[in-house]
Amino acid sequence: MTDIRIPLGGLKFSVRVAIVCVRDGMLLANTERGIGFWYLPGGALATDEDAHSCAERD
Repeated sequence: MTDIRIPLGGLKFSVRVAIVCVRDGMLLANTERGIGFWYLPGGALATDEDAHSCAERD
């Protein structure tokens, strides 16, 4: 499968799927040292893939 990425001028647009998971009022989020921000778990949507399948994979 190939990730869906579309060039738009000098930028690349990537179709992504994110998962929102809340338990006991806490939000599941990821970060890495040195990047300076938090993000939701998920990943790039591939061609011929639905969002639910992408969420299960990532």
